[in-house]
Amino acid sequence: EGSWQGLYNDLPGRGEQLRLLFAFTATPFEDKRLRDHAAVDALKSAEIGDASPLAFDFVPIVRHGPYNVSTTAGAMQYAGECLGLIEDDAYARARAAMFVVASESMRNEVFYPANNAMMARKSKRRFASFDGEAYLRCLDHFELYLRSAAARAEVQGFEAGPFVLGTKLCYADLALYDCLTAIWALGCHGRDEVERARQFPFLCALVKAVERQSSLA
Repeated sequence: EGSWQGLYNDLPGRGEQLRLLFAFTATPFEDKRLRDHAAVDALKSAEIGDASPLAFDFVPIVRHGPYNVSTTAGAMQYAGECLGLIEDDAYARARAAMFVVASESMRNEVFYPANNAMMARKSKRRFASFDGEAYLRCLDHFELYLRSAAARAEVQGFEAGPFVLGTKLCYADLALYDCLTAIWALGCHGRDEVERARQFPFLCALVKAVERQSSLA
């Protein structure tokens, strides 16, 4: 019980997956976006002490009734569990959390450097070249996990994929979908959709399956 609020930067980044989660579950929520870094700083403990809602001075956070849950992985896990987007099983919960943490690592290694480089290019500042090795390495890890999980399911006689936990979408699928599509939308990695599907068929199948179930395309 209680109302929901998402609190995050009004910038491309970590908060979008919370908005996707609320949209997917048709959950009403207050969409509170902080317009710049100064607005985030104003909520940190250095500024307002114990009244700060930001555990570890991080956004995004999700607020639900009397609770504040900080860090992307924590916020997604809490909202996902409350809204029915994870099985009541320790191994399933651990795998979903693992995927969100890994997805945010990919965001740090691939999305933010590429996004910053694109912004620098637009402002005609110097920028580093796009790190194609980091992009391929990160996607290879996810592709390997999904491919191996599908092979294990086939051996055990279960229906495979296309999602992180098999045939049923969980909150981690929304997190991974958000990170991948944000990277591809920049246009500096994976521009050729045919080649992308050839290199990463399981990841592309997951993205298309999320779009089919959630009308996100």
